[in-house]
Amino acid sequence: MAEVAPSETDVEGVSANIAHVRGSTLLLVGRVLSLGLNFATQALIARHLRQAELGAVALAFAIAALGQVAITLGLHRSVTRFLTTDLEQRAYPRLIGTIVMNVVVIVGLGAVLVALVAVAQRGLTAAGLLDPAATGVLLVLVLLAPIGALDDLLIGLYAVFDSPRSIFVRRYVIGPALRLGVALLVVFANGGGTQLAVGYVAASFFGLVSYGALFVRLLADRGIVQAVRGQRLEFPIREVLGSSVPLLSSDAIWLLINTFPVLVLSAASGLHEVAAYQVVRPAAALNLLVAASFAVLYMPIATRLATRHDRGGANELYWRTTIWVAVLTFPIFAATFALGRPLSGFAFGDRYEPSGTYLSILSIGYLVHAALGFNAMTLAAHGHHRTVALVNGVTAVASVAATLLLIPPFGALGAAIASTGTLLTQNALLQVALHRRIGIDLIHGDAIRVYAMIAVAAGTIFAIETFASLGIWTLVLAALASLVVLYLAWNAMELTSVYPGIHPLVVRLITPTGRVGRRLSAGLDRVRSFRARDV
Repeated sequence: MAEVAPSETDVEGVSANIAHVRGSTLLLVGRVLSLGLNFATQALIARHLRQAELGAVALAFAIAALGQVAITLGLHRSVTRFLTTDLEQRAYPRLIGTIVMNVVVIVGLGAVLVALVAVAQRGLTAAGLLDPAATGVLLVLVLLAPIGALDDLLIGLYAVFDSPRSIFVRRYVIGPALRLGVALLVVFANGGGTQLAVGYVAASFFGLVSYGALFVRLLADRGIVQAVRGQRLEFPIREVLGSSVPLLSSDAIWLLINTFPVLVLSAASGLHEVAAYQVVRPAAALNLLVAASFAVLYMPIATRLATRHDRGGANELYWRTTIWVAVLTFPIFAATFALGRPLSGFAFGDRYEPSGTYLSILSIGYLVHAALGFNAMTLAAHGHHRTVALVNGVTAVASVAATLLLIPPFGALGAAIASTGTLLTQNALLQVALHRRIGIDLIHGDAIRVYAMIAVAAGTIFAIETFASLGIWTLVLAALASLVVLYLAWNAMELTSVYPGIHPLVVRLITPTGRVGRRLSAGLDRVRSFRARDV
């Protein structure tokens, strides 16, 4: 019996890793679709609105995002752990009570936030802390704070119930399509920033209601709704808040990176610099596309491994996940890093081509955060919330100092450098903490090889574009480099184990003895015969 248990555990661990990768790749496809639609929406808005008006919308979005983090109290960070345990133990009254508690907190604090913004905006404008052009837009877009917080909660709930297909439809199809529709209506109606804000709020609310209905149906299908009827719900307020508040620092750091530079830019350099910086940030954030897809399902699996005290499984889950994320992120990084200036000019207009420098700098920080960003989640899954909070506190001090030091003399360039420096500092500190607290390898042998390949490939492409300026051929070079990186990282990703049928398919398609090779050889033989006939 002692010999069977370890093998069963190993099989469960392998199956969990495979299920995690497969579900995450489905979400990755959804994110590609979603971000493609969002990128098109951003491009439409950037070309339609005046630069000052676009800056006002960007500033209002940043403040609304800050409010969204504040009203959650970090609940969405820790609720996954508790709900996963409740679901496995079939403690349905406690599970539903935890969900209700989260909804009440978000709605209540969201109402308080909206009221505070409505009261304080005139005073902020009179004091010169808020541009008058942004006040009306801010009053509308602040409603996105509670809507977005509820949306994030639903994402976590779907992850707990292991429903990647529902997440795919819920977040990556309906929401982006609605936002793109709003942008098109504003452009065709020749509307402005206020009309865009109202449309965004209406679309987000409609999407939230639709998503909520899908989740209620999921609960009914699992028999949970019927199981809690007539029972008294349990509300673990003290336990959930005790672990949630420290994790709020992770959201605070992220918002500090995305919001504080914008506020300093607005005060020190004006809305034109805000627009120049913010317009490329969504493109740089594309480097988080793969990581965000894998993060959705990561926390429930990491929590189960932590509950079983499976350090080996946790180490394997962490490093295999980061390797997958790094390799799949490389094509995006190669494009945004090496082609920053031409990409910015093409997507947003010639006036934003200088912003390509900020795009290249931000891409470095986002890639590092994508490749190592699961360190904080792993620490949280093992209960080390205070360690995460401590690291984030040190990072926050460094971030504020760098922002105040660099933005006044360098403007948007200083904002990009400060944001990237913050991400590098945070992940370095968290990686050390992960090794000391849990025993996760400080660096994995396979990861070293993969990261070295990515650095060499990206550096080569950047140098070629800088000195030779190949234009569209640089994209071709980046695509070829991505294939090479994928091929060299094949074993490190354990790709054949995750997708058993992919290796024979790839061999048939790309090897000289495969289908493509045979067709190419036949075509070359015909060319040679024609030439010989002409001679």
